[in-house]
Amino acid sequence: MNQRTINALISRGLDSELAANVSAKGYTLKALKNLKAKELLQIGFSDLNIKKIHAEERPPIPENTLINLLWCNRRTCCVCRKPHKSVIVHHIKEWSVSRDHSIENLAVLCLDCHDLAHTRKQLSQNLDSKELQKNKIRWEMIVSKQDIQTLFNLKLQSKSARWDWINCRRVFELFSDLGFSISNISDYSKLIEGGFIDEKGFITDDSKWDLSGKVRRYFLDYGGSFNMAAYLGMILEVVMEHTPVIDITPIINRRSEIKALVEMGSFISIQAPFYFSTINSGVPDVDEVKEAYYQGYNLKVKFTFQPWYCTSSSAKHGSMSGRHVQTVFGFVREVTTYNDELIISLSCLGAGTGFKRHENRVRSDFDRY
Repeated sequence: MNQRTINALISRGLDSELAANVSAKGYTLKALKNLKAKELLQIGFSDLNIKKIHAEERPPIPENTLINLLWCNRRTCCVCRKPHKSVIVHHIKEWSVSRDHSIENLAVLCLDCHDLAHTRKQLSQNLDSKELQKNKIRWEMIVSKQDIQTLFNLKLQSKSARWDWINCRRVFELFSDLGFSISNISDYSKLIEGGFIDEKGFITDDSKWDLSGKVRRYFLDYGGSFNMAAYLGMILEVVMEHTPVIDITPIINRRSEIKALVEMGSFISIQAPFYFSTINSGVPDVDEVKEAYYQGYNLKVKFTFQPWYCTSSSAKHGSMSGRHVQTVFGFVREVTTYNDELIISLSCLGAGTGFKRHENRVRSDFDRY
């Protein structure tokens, strides 16, 4: 099946099941336009669908708009919310009046609910534009939480899962912007007493921590540091829970979808094999900088980080070096294309290992574990 052909047919008003069926048979949009009505009927088109293909009564929904809409609704009807039903894109305010292809005016409906939207009932409530808008908003709100919940589940379902590196400064800034009280976080009092955090919950200057002259090789290289590691992990996960996240793990081989969904300022997550290399050798541990990148399917996701802020020795010298599968959460700084490769530059907020393998992760010959 060709996803671009499927999207092109859906954008012209065909339902998803029919679009997938004709694409699986090898038809392109151009080939379908050249078929006679009789031939289109034979492969499952209705008279109305034939008219849509032959007449092109309205311009198709822009591809990026369509991809975003289907993603935000998980290709599921926003009214009945029953998965695996064929869906169609419906104009909330009909096209003939609104001439509006914006995502705000589009709803994903199954064929049954689409019929209801075009039916006027005398006794029961109509599925009018106002009701449709309410259903769309409610469903998209639920869907927006699914990707981050997937990430949490991957961590919870593995006893070995841990956060290897946390962007402390940026995570605390985001936490503060959310307006939550850090004093409610576990270990807050103990860490204040030890001088590791201030009354606002922010980390104090770690070079001034009283560690009895201990020489550290990384940020938390001291006895009892597990309290600070757990504290930082909880702060990170509160931020994640209240942030709209796009999980690109299932679509790393579909660049057109990634390009439509991800832009500068997006928050994304990805589970993939990352390669690590030092940028500035021969410097003190506290000044070392590394680059991490995933590369495959003409996609590159990369970020730089200071290994000093790893949460353990095994993280610094093991899972954040060489090649390791990482589950990464970050903020998109830039999206570019170079030599036909899509490059996403991240400000990584957290990276971890030991997470359960993502069940929808794209498998490839070069992707072990």
